[in-house]
Amino acid sequence: MSKVTNAIEKKRAEIDALNTQLVALIAKRIGVAKEIGELKKQEKIAVQDHEREHLVLTQARTDAALYNIDASYIEDVFRAIMKGARDVQK
Repeated sequence: MSKVTNAIEKKRAEIDALNTQLVALIAKRIGVAKEIGELKKQEKIAVQDHEREHLVLTQARTDAALYNIDASYIEDVFRAIMKGARDVQK
């Protein structure tokens, strides 16, 4: 195995570990979303909160800029995460 191939494999292992961490964080977020969903049911509050979603997306775009990441990419990621959260709240 060449040095470059070995370096690629090491970086891929690093990505695999990060992916596992990302899934764990998303799972925690979904758990909190479920709890919020139960509270919303108790209070008869609508699942979708457009104002809150707007705030989350605005913050995500701001955070993306801090890390020099394409804000539209991060917005797409957060839209998918928020959809998952809405789905577990139904």
